[in-house]
Amino acid sequence: MPPTWIPLATALAWIAWCLFARWLTAPNFRASEPTAFAACAAYRAVQIYAHLIHRLHIDDPPTTLHALEPLRRPLVIVANHTAGVDPLLIQAALPFEIRWMMGEDMRIATLAPLWEFLRMIFVSRTAPSSRGVRDALKHLKSNNTLGIFPEGHIERPPGALLPFQHGAATLIKKTHALVLPVCITGTPQIDPAWASLWKPSRSRIRFLPVIDYARQLPNADAAQIADDLRLRIATALGSTLNDHPPVFENNEWKYPTPTSAHAD
Repeated sequence: MPPTWIPLATALAWIAWCLFARWLTAPNFRASEPTAFAACAAYRAVQIYAHLIHRLHIDDPPTTLHALEPLRRPLVIVANHTAGVDPLLIQAALPFEIRWMMGEDMRIATLAPLWEFLRMIFVSRTAPSSRGVRDALKHLKSNNTLGIFPEGHIERPPGALLPFQHGAATLIKKTHALVLPVCITGTPQIDPAWASLWKPSRSRIRFLPVIDYARQLPNADAAQIADDLRLRIATALGSTLNDHPPVFENNEWKYPTPTSAHAD
């Protein structure tokens, strides 16, 4: 007969495996789709990465996060853009999948399988294009979540909030989406943007109250929504306002010397 501890160890190992599998798949991302398990595993890996490498601290107002999923409304996440790691940190903090919009010029061809898996929506930052906007509208009209950095660029100098482009506000207006403003601080301030992925930090995310512009400001146009969001985030951060966005010259983005104003 085998030693008496073997059945006990086997039972404990089985229980541990079941608990791990439950934890791994609990987010229920992409339910019933072929990529569901991979999406859940990637989400858990991002959470572990965010806490180990970036010591992520999350400020979670009790009425903000846990009340979102049952509303069955489209949701747009709007955040200041501090580093290339920003979208990973926000995703690590939320219990549902976010589909992100990204500048076409940031697409690295060799990472095509990754972009496809993440279902990234690419938009041109130098020329008008409707394809990305159509994809974003379709995604929101199916009551999904879309993540946008409306500054369109990483803040330079750090802590100086760039103007919010009107594209995000237009999507919010057209779909009557709820808006979750997010403030990000403490990320690695390093160039190029991707270098922040492996530089340790003590990053912090703060969620502001959810906004329903269709109910609270039904007559606001896209410009007014964009300005309102910028002011809310700048005020929460105590940031200055940098009204001089980068310009595209000689196939590269150049940051002018800012003339900044403090958000009251």
